[in-house]
Amino acid sequence: DMPILVNVIVVGFGLFALFCFAESRRGRNHVKVFVSAIILALSVAWFLDGGMEGSLNFYLFTIVVLPVVLFEGRQRWIYVAVILVDYCGLNLVGYRFPKLVTPFPFRSEQLLDVITGLVASTITIVMVIWVVVTSYDREQNRLSHYAKELGKSEENYRSVVENAMSII
Repeated sequence: DMPILVNVIVVGFGLFALFCFAESRRGRNHVKVFVSAIILALSVAWFLDGGMEGSLNFYLFTIVVLPVVLFEGRQRWIYVAVILVDYCGLNLVGYRFPKLVTPFPFRSEQLLDVITGLVASTITIVMVIWVVVTSYDREQNRLSHYAKELGKSEENYRSVVENAMSII
């Protein structure tokens, strides 16, 4: 019962993802373009399929994680702002033009959509926390290693200086 445009978006995005994968195998990464395609595809697909009655509410939490993890500095905040404007715009369009949204024929389908949106958001948040924690652990190990190396270097320097004094 999904709108035909949702199926077209899914197929088109799948083909685009395959293209990006093939390009990445050749050493050409299109991260910005790919993230932009994800934002566009998910926002339109989730909007058309149930709108605010469905998992569109979870769209924001799921998609805003991408730029936070993948980008830095001003680029990160530009993407976050675009996602927020997109989300607000979708809500306004859904409110103003409710016929654009395909309603759920059965309450059970709406429940399933909300549950899958919640699961997708939860998995996304857990993955981000995992990335942050493993990055933190990796950085701590690296700093610990450098601190040990610095201690050894200082010990060697002190030994050289003390032996130099005895030679003088």
